[in-house]
Formats: sequence, C-alpha cells, structure tokens
Amino acid sequence: MRLFYIVSLCFMMLGFLKAPRQNMMVFNPASDSQKTIGTISNNPTLPLNETFIVVGEKNGWVRLYDLKRRSTIWWVQLSDRLSAASLIGNDIFLSDLSGELTSVDFQSGKASWTKKHQGYTFKKPINAPCGIIIQTANQQIVCYDIKTGQEKFTTPLGSYSGAAVIRSYTKPVVHNGQVFAASDAGIVLKLDGITGKILQKSAPLSVGAKFRGVIGNLFVSGQSILFGEYGGKLNKLDVSTLKITQSVSFGRLYDVKYNSNSVLISSKNGSVKSLDLNTFQEKWAYQHDENVSHLQWVSDSWYGVGSRGSLFSLSVSGQLRWRDFLETELRQNIFKCMDSICFSSASSSLYFYKR
Repeated sequence: MRLFYIVSLCFMMLGFLKAPRQNMMVFNPASDSQKTIGTISNNPTLPLNETFIVVGEKNGWVRLYDLKRRSTIWWVQLSDRLSAASLIGNDIFLSDLSGELTSVDFQSGKASWTKKHQGYTFKKPINAPCGIIIQTANQQIVCYDIKTGQEKFTTPLGSYSGAAVIRSYTKPVVHNGQVFAASDAGIVLKLDGITGKILQKSAPLSVGAKFRGVIGNLFVSGQSILFGEYGGKLNKLDVSTLKITQSVSFGRLYDVKYNSNSVLISSKNGSVKSLDLNTFQEKWAYQHDENVSHLQWVSDSWYGVGSRGSLFSLSVSGQLRWRDFLETELRQNIFKCMDSICFSSASSSLYFYKR
C-alpha cells in the first residue's frame, strides 16, 4: 500500500494523474479563519441541483446560491444550523438541528410553514405518496403535507439501545407507492406510503453484533433491496418478503454506493471494490492509502474522499484518473455542479474539479 502511494505521487509529480482543480469558493472566510481545521464544522453546503446550492451559516442563517451567476439569491433564518435540504417542485425543504422542517418558496425565499418533530435528520427529505417524508435520528418516519405542513403520520421504527449512539444514516426510499426504511436496530421496514402503517419487517441483521446499523443508502434494483451494514455485510432483500436472498461479508464497511450496474464499497485499510449489482461478484479493486469515508458516482466516473482529506477519481473500470489532498475535513457531498465536480468541506468552502 505504501509503495502504491509513492508510485502515485511520482506520477503526479511527472504530470500524470494531476488533479484538475479549477476553483475554490469560500462563503464565510471570516468564520473559517477563527477555527482550526479540525474544528471547522456545521456549515454544510448542500446541492439542490447542478446550478443551485444552499449554504448553512452561523445562527441558523441559510442562503440560496446560484453557481452560474455566482450570486446569493436570498437568505432565510432557521431555528438552528442547517442539516439537510431538498428541492421538490417550487419548494425547498430545510431541516435543522433543532428538529424542525421548514418549507421555503424557491423564488422568493419566503417560509411557507415550519414543523417541529422529535430528533434531527442529516438525510434529505423525500417526496412520497403521503407528502414530504423525513427519517429522524431517534428513529421515526414523519410525513407532512407538502403545501400545508399538516402532519400526516409519525411512525416509530424502534431503536437498538445497545448502540444508541449509532444512527441509521440511510434515507427512506419509495418504491411502488410503499416506503422502505432502515432502523439503527438493523431492521428494514416496509410502510404504506399513504398511512405510514408498518406492513412488514425484516429479521434483525447481524444478531449479537455491537453495531448492526445500516450504512449507505437503501437501493432498489428490480425485485431486490440492497444495503450494507456497519459490521461489514452487503445484503440483498426480496422486496415482497423482506427476507435476505444474498449476503456477503467484507469486514467493516465505510460506505456503499450504487450505479445502474455496480455496487462500490469501501472497507478497512483503504480497500475499494466494484461488485456486480446482481451477483456481488468482484469486477475490480482499487487500493487507497487511507480509509475511504465517502464514495459517489457522478456522470461517468467514481469519486472518493479519504478519511484524512484526500480526494480521488476512478474510471468506470477502476483506473485512477487523478488524486488530490486538501488540508480540511471533507463532507460527503460530492456532486455535479455546472460543468464541474464539486466537493464540499466541513468549512464554508466548495472545491471545483474538472470532470
């Protein structure tokens, strides 16, 4: 692994694999300058689409920013720091750390309604048959009417007290009018998309494991639901029965992401592997020099973030395209922005790279 790192650096020095960094934007330099690299946090830069982002600032302030025009459109103040955001139709739904969800008009920035629920969320709200759905840190699925904010239902998912500090970092998915969600007890649940009634539960995963929560988003492929576990297993459930049809162990998993025909996993010691979406057979492997905390498929390439600030890009066949290193903590937001790929940091910075 050390040899690979040295070889990669040599290629970069010779001009091969050179990181195509284009630009950097700092939204709040005064705030960032007062913090050390290790303590800069809670200023999320969240994509709404390829052109617009929302930027969380101190005291609950949030700005809508136009990347094409390089200008702020409007500001709105939440009760606490921004944690998640979604654009659905002409409404932006903003979650904050106080446990509130606020609906804001995209054009004017005027808040239409604000609702309080138990527990915050780091996963963006999603559109469902009942309205707008969130999954909270204390394991509830809550649905609100998109236009009025009226609460449609709150469904407790249950919690695993032995790993209370571990939350399920997945967001619910909607498939055929039903909502699928994962609890931190390592259970996948199927809910009625209109009433929120629990229709089915899977058996607990990795019984006896210290941490058995789900990592990476749930992904529906055909008649199967795919997801990973903290304990290192990649699983496939039957959509109809919620019974496991396939399970493969890889040691501890750090992230699991998908595209139309592959699963990409990062596990301990910097291992990154591409697996066939249907069979879980290995297609290729890449060895990074540090643990890879975040993966993302954007357009036609894979992108990754290392645990100590490295960035890299892999081709669809697993070849290293480029790598870079930033002296900051990086968030998991990797997204297409205009003609570039953007990485957001734990500060108010946004880094642009050529695709």
